[in-house]
Amino acid sequence: MSNRRRNERLVRALALAGIGLLVGVAAGLGIGVLMKDLLMGAGIGLALGAGIGGVPAALLYGGDIDL
Repeated sequence: MSNRRRNERLVRALALAGIGLLVGVAAGLGIGVLMKDLLMGAGIGLALGAGIGGVPAALLYGGDIDL
């Protein structure tokens, strides 16, 4: 695999992970508003975001899936 292709995969994987974290935190803050506890909502959001963004990003960078 060429170095350029590897770098492209890394950029896509990091972008996907970052977007997943942002979506998770936004959803978590929404949950936090409903629970009247923003800090716990943000924690839930970080956990959700790590799963939403991290798992596909790892699969993308590892070569198991391709975009």
